[in-house]
Amino acid sequence: MTPARRSLMSLAAGIAVVALTAACDDSNSYGGYYSSDTGRTVQIQATAQSGTEQAGERLHGVEAFDIGRMVVDDKGFALYRYDRDSSDPPVSNCTGACTERWPPVRAAGTAQADGMAQELLGSVTRSDGTDQLTLAGWPLYRYADDEMPGETAGEGIDGTWFPITPDGGKARPTPGLATPDAGAPVADTDAELLVKVRQAGLWEMPAASWARTRGESSRVRSIGLPILVDHGRLDAATKTVAERLGVELPDRPTVKQQDWLGEMRGAGSDAEFDRVFANRLRLAHGKVLTYIANVRAGTRNDTMRAFANTGNTAVLRHINLLESTGLVDYEALPAPVLDASATSAGAALDMEATDIFLIVVLATFLGGATLLSLWLVRGPRRRAARGTDAAGSPPAAGPEPGEKAHA
Repeated sequence: MTPARRSLMSLAAGIAVVALTAACDDSNSYGGYYSSDTGRTVQIQATAQSGTEQAGERLHGVEAFDIGRMVVDDKGFALYRYDRDSSDPPVSNCTGACTERWPPVRAAGTAQADGMAQELLGSVTRSDGTDQLTLAGWPLYRYADDEMPGETAGEGIDGTWFPITPDGGKARPTPGLATPDAGAPVADTDAELLVKVRQAGLWEMPAASWARTRGESSRVRSIGLPILVDHGRLDAATKTVAERLGVELPDRPTVKQQDWLGEMRGAGSDAEFDRVFANRLRLAHGKVLTYIANVRAGTRNDTMRAFANTGNTAVLRHINLLESTGLVDYEALPAPVLDASATSAGAALDMEATDIFLIVVLATFLGGATLLSLWLVRGPRRRAARGTDAAGSPPAAGPEPGEKAHA
């Protein structure tokens, strides 16, 4: 493959790169404003979580794509435990200024558990007289600097703060992204991948949020929260990598992504919403899977290589979740297109298809010429062995044995 063609293919892969997911409904704390009118400005902006709790806090045990089981509130924000607290008996030692950074989860009304044991929920009276919700005896907190659902920016702070699991344990450490090499280049395709992942997040988070409340199918409603949490985590990773590599990120989805949100919002029924939700997100994830693979295979940057691994894990998981709804129309998906240059024998030798054809023709010609030469050389020998001359006549009779030749 020529260098020019290789460069064009790499550029195309990066420009097409990703349509992952996440953004927010205008009715929740991390939302903004959305309009399906593509002629108007659309801005969906993440904001810090609110510390205000409603009566009857609802907690969810959810499986995040990269950290495993964790507990989130009803808006998808992570909850934490503090190692300097006590669980038996429950005691909170985060007081005073500590609570500004780590707001306690207040116990108001009857808390509800989803995806976790109800009997593990309880409460403890703090030193200031307020009641704090507990899980397996551990007092629960939020982290003030978490800006997106699923984000765990407070993980490991002071070696004592950790996202809590549904059984009261500590969520496993998140695999770190590679430290950027000062000499590693940041290609246009690398930057475009980050941009597209960010934009994808700005439309799939509101879609996932709507699925939780509007979905007619119980399966559609149930996959909304893990998709929301995953994309909040992915968005946080995208911003971290972009800051390291000096890539500017957008703050709004593309016009096409806004149209997809408009389809969901304008669905005439909950059943129609389910169909649009499952198929639009499945289409986007299928396309991005190829884009991520191309960047992962060819990037020269260690950080982007690790980021592509992270994105690939999330995309594969979401494809399976969306297909589990039973609503995906596979006939409407683009048919697979295989790159012949990547699957032919010539690909391993970095040759064009025309190069291979010429080699085959040349080899055939040389082989035929060799066989013809051998036939011409061996022909007289075969005829002599059969007793014929070059014209095909028998040789002249010689004298019989014992006779003398006459002049």
